[in-house]
Amino acid sequence: MALAFQLMPQEQARFLHAVGEWSGVIHQASASWTCIWGMLAEKTVNGNHECMLALVRKNGLMLFHARHVLQGDEQIALNAVSQNREALEHVNKNAEFWSNREFVLSLVEKNGSALQYANEVLRSDREFVLEAVKLGRGAALDYVSNALKTDQKIAAVCWEFAPQERERFLAAVRSWDGAKDDCHFRCLQEMAFHKKIVNGDKECMLALVQKWGYAVEYANDKLRGDKEVVLAAVSNAGSACLKYTTKQLQGDVDVMEASRQNTAS
Repeated sequence: MALAFQLMPQEQARFLHAVGEWSGVIHQASASWTCIWGMLAEKTVNGNHECMLALVRKNGLMLFHARHVLQGDEQIALNAVSQNREALEHVNKNAEFWSNREFVLSLVEKNGSALQYANEVLRSDREFVLEAVKLGRGAALDYVSNALKTDQKIAAVCWEFAPQERERFLAAVRSWDGAKDDCHFRCLQEMAFHKKIVNGDKECMLALVQKWGYAVEYANDKLRGDKEVVLAAVSNAGSACLKYTTKQLQGDVDVMEASRQNTAS
């Protein structure tokens, strides 16, 4: 009996044409999206490798609609996460490729959080973890075993970054006007929230919390306990951001006064 996801050539051609015409915006009012959505709803293309590969290259989050076996396909998974790092959520967490050293590193480079799904053998391999942290930075460090988190070389590699990276971040902070959809915010998002490259750098995080106090949440443990950083965050955002800081600073007289002044202003 023919498999349900085997497509007639003309159906496949119609879907691929629609994907080619599609802007990548989900639920957009267009003939191409109507065709794509209709064929996905009918489950006619969800198991077709060529169709789903083309689709995730336009919008990685469409990996959600792929059959489970294709969510565990190396080519489709990597293309999806490369297009949208959040597509990692839809990657098959039991796929065989989680034991493939080079492939996991490719995913970690796109989304450091992918390290959490590597098999135990890899996550216990110091050299592998060192390479993963170089690629995924702080986002990967979150998923390193407790034994390796205390490894000084791994921690050092995580927070090392080139002078041009620091200047790029600081320039973005200086130019950012608070809008969440401009190129400056996307730079901050990539370096502070996603890859967590700058989260242990006091100059960078201080500049950021002076503009957006709530960003203290993304500082590393040391800086969340740094009085100068916390004072700047509270002066900008008030007491609401204190929950991200240390208990000692939450009760600090100067911090509480900065919070009071923010509320009063």
